Amino acid sequence: MLAKAAEFDQVLKVGRTHLQDAVPMTLGQEFHAYAAFVKRDLQRLEQLKPYLAQTNLGGTAIGTGVNSSHEFVEKVHARLAELTHLPCNQRLI
Repeated sequence: MLAKAAEFDQVLKVGRTHLQDAVPMTLGQEFHAYAAFVKRDLQRLEQLKPYLAQTNLGGTAIGTGVNSSHEFVEKVHARLAELTHLPCNQRLI
């Protein structure tokens, strides 16, 4: 997108805000803003990865894991990781 921002740096267009025409801007400025949003959101997704790997295993009393063995939990996470090729873990209360 940054390449397009540079390519369209001189292309003027009408800016839009609140569903109305606004001050002029370049198409390059618009693409630069898109690139900034994508970069920011990719960084946020990277920060969320550890939380997305947490699992809530059903069949445990009120989600605390009190009535399940550690071996069960470890085996489930190992199998999930094997099937998905992603790290899996559980955060117990």
